[in-house]
Amino acid sequence: MTMSPIGGDVAGIRGHATRYSKTATAIQDAVELLKAVVNAAQDETSKAVDALADSIGDTSSHLSAVRGRYEVAGSALSTFADALEHAQTQAAAAISAHDDAQRRHTYAQRNLSDAHTAAHQTVDPTELQEATDAARRYSSMSTTAAADLTNAQASYDAAVAAVAEAGDTAAAAIS
Repeated sequence: MTMSPIGGDVAGIRGHATRYSKTATAIQDAVELLKAVVNAAQDETSKAVDALADSIGDTSSHLSAVRGRYEVAGSALSTFADALEHAQTQAAAAISAHDDAQRRHTYAQRNLSDAHTAAHQTVDPTELQEATDAARRYSSMSTTAAADLTNAQASYDAAVAAVAEAGDTAAAAIS
């Protein structure tokens, strides 16, 4: 599987989250203002004032529902931006670790092959021991690098899965 950086504009998403949250706050302020008008109108007695109070009450209820949607959207986007940022960092570290492990694994495999070849081509006991020791070292290095490759892939896969889950959670909350 090819590893590539996880895309996404964290700052842009946070900007949208902030705008939604600020809109929710502005709507809440408007609702409070409308409630203040209704409370002030209760001292007045006329059909016009009563009609206005009823209308404001309906508008206030509608705006409260809208405010809730904006709050949810802002919060969901903010949470998603945090998850995306974390996943991008985790994926970048995994890609770097994978690249390093791949270089070490290639180096170890190449030298292991050379050590095996040297061991099979010599009859000198000292050279045979040196080649055998080198083969053990490079085999161990190769095994470690292979494990590091597996760990890097697992870390990358976890980052991709986490951002996908965070995206699904945000979408479900918003819709």
